[in-house]
Amino acid sequence: MQQRGFSLVELLVVVAIIGILASVGVVTYSGYARSSDISTGEVLLRQVSLAQVEYKSINGNFFNQTCSTSSNSSTNSSLNQDLMGGELGTNNFYLCTTNEGSDAKFNVYAAYKKDMNCILTFNASSNTIARSADC
Repeated sequence: MQQRGFSLVELLVVVAIIGILASVGVVTYSGYARSSDISTGEVLLRQVSLAQVEYKSINGNFFNQTCSTSSNSSTNSSLNQDLMGGELGTNNFYLCTTNEGSDAKFNVYAAYKKDMNCILTFNASSNTIARSADC
C-alpha cells in the first residue's frame, strides 16, 4: 500500500517554519516602518522651518506657539493653518515651534505619535536636526 499525502508531523513542521519566518518578517517590517516615519518627521521639520522663514519675511517675526502635550491636536491644527497654509497634511507627529527671541533662533519640535519619547528637534541657528535617544 502506497502512502498518499503528508503525515501530521510533516505538516506541523511546515506550519512551524512558516510561523517563524512570518514573525521575523513582521519584526523587520515594523523597524523599517518606524525608520521611514522618523525620516518623514525630519522632512516635516525642514518644511516647517522654511515656512518659519517665509512667515518672518511677511510678518516681521517668527510664528510662535507654546508646545504642550495636552493641546497637541489643536497645536497641529494651528501650525498647519496659520504657518503652513493648510499644506502640512496628515502625519505621525505632533508639531510645534517656538521662538527664542533672536532673529535667527527658533526651534521646531516633532513628537512621534506612536512613541511620545521620540522627539525630533530642528534648531534654526545651527540648521541641524537632533533626535532623542528613543528614536
